[in-house]
Amino acid sequence: MTAPFTQWSTIQPWLGTAPGWIPEADKVRITAYQRYEEIYWASEEGFIEVMRGDNENPVFMPTARTIVNTIDRYTAPDFNFTLVAPEGSGESTSAQIAQLAFDALFTREQFWSKFLANKLKGLIRGDWLWHITADDTKPIGRRIKIMPVDPAAYFPVYE
Repeated sequence: MTAPFTQWSTIQPWLGTAPGWIPEADKVRITAYQRYEEIYWASEEGFIEVMRGDNENPVFMPTARTIVNTIDRYTAPDFNFTLVAPEGSGESTSAQIAQLAFDALFTREQFWSKFLANKLKGLIRGDWLWHITADDTKPIGRRIKIMPVDPAAYFPVYE
């Protein structure tokens, strides 16, 4: 039986030995994140050059950083949302109040800057996570917290 294909399958031969503290089910995932980061931050000298085309018509291969940064630039450049009440529901005031509440939450939590940073890290690693918590002991308007999470620090419990 072969292992299932995942976003880490193609890099698996280059991962090496994972630290012993990582659970068996997560070893490939965690070590892949590290290897993807190393590829992104590596200089061109760290890779063997492969000739594409011929000397008269060379094909230039961009670095991993160039590819990731280009994808980052064109992925969700003006990401936003607007709440609109269904037609004929007469709930436009509720939609406006909800929109204002989300706008206030995202401003307070600095969501847009966190989104941009987490988007780039997510493209580098191939995964990204958000941790959203609520504390009912805090005053209304301050209860929700939105934080980006390094996926290497996330360990799901499999059933």
